[in-house]
Amino acid sequence: MKAIITVVGKDQKRIEAGVATKVVELGLKIDDISQTVLDEYFTMMAVVSSDEKKDFQSWKNSVSIFM
Repeated sequence: MKAIITVVGKDQKRIEAGVATKVVELGLKIDDISQTVLDEYFTMMAVVSSDEKKDFQSWKNSVSIFM
């Protein structure tokens, strides 16, 4: 199964590392990623996947805001 993760917020150091760490903790892998800084805001979209069928609601409930 595949999903898209979007991240938007004030640009800070190590945002990418935090997102990648969370993706691994959720048992997912990053298939494709696009990111940029617009003015002072960081934006990222990532296509993630898993070989297992997962419940989106459980993912959503397990994601915490780390910024």
